[in-house]
Order: sequence, then structure tokens, then C-alpha cells
Amino acid sequence: MLWLVFTLTTALYEYSQGGVQIFDTDPLCFEKAGNYYGIDPLLLEAISIVESGQNPGAVHVNRNGTIDIGHPQINDRTARAYSLDERQILHNPCYATYSMAYILRLLFNRYGTTWDAVGRYHSQRKRLRVRYASKVKRTYEKLRRRRRK
Repeated sequence: MLWLVFTLTTALYEYSQGGVQIFDTDPLCFEKAGNYYGIDPLLLEAISIVESGQNPGAVHVNRNGTIDIGHPQINDRTARAYSLDERQILHNPCYATYSMAYILRLLFNRYGTTWDAVGRYHSQRKRLRVRYASKVKRTYEKLRRRRRK
């Protein structure tokens, strides 16, 4: 866990020092964050599409009073639990992508690189995570087909 906190801190430091450019061919940094955390960038893109339609300014207030923010819709409680800067998630799409990849890497480390782990990005409830993982998988497969063309 400490190693992952260090790697996120390092990645975000590199970003702040100009090591990661926001406005380039990968404006939401899917390639860079995916490569950094060993996650298929198309999976990160698929999650962003499912979560918010890739809307960097997306904000959603949940029934339980928590708030999901940024294009990856990171819950404010999750952000605080991992010491992520909520303002940066909302206003810096690249930071948000690195944060999403960091959270997903933690889930993969704990549950394996599975669709169940992807579902846990959204919910701990089995019914909700299965439905969510199915949506992400369909979107991911569409992106892969387009990429091959």
C-alpha cells in the first residue's frame, strides 16, 4: 500500500513538474496513466465513458449524500481515504485519470485483474458491480474494435 501511495505521489509530482502534458493527443492521459499503473488505457477510457461520458466537470450527488466528481466519478469519501485532492480531480482531467488508475490498480492488487475488480470501482454490492462491470466491458470491447480498424 505504501508503495502505491508513493507511486501516485511520484506520478502527480511528475505531472506538476511538466512531465505529463494535459493538452496533447491524450488529453485525459489514458495512455500515460495506464502505462504508469500497468492498466490497459482503453479500460480507463471505457470507465470514463460509462461514468460520465468523459465529462471532466461531472458532479453527481448520491442518495447517501456523498459526491462523485470528475470524469471518472471518484467518490469524495474514496478521494479522502486515499488522500486525493478533490479539487484537482474535478479541475484537472489528467490528475483525475491518474487517480482513477491508482484506485483501479489497488482493486486489481486486492481482487485480481478481473471484471469483478472493475465492478468494485463502482460498488461493493454484487448486483450493482456485476451490472457496472458488464457496461464497462461492452464499452471496452467497442473501443477495442474501433482501435483495430
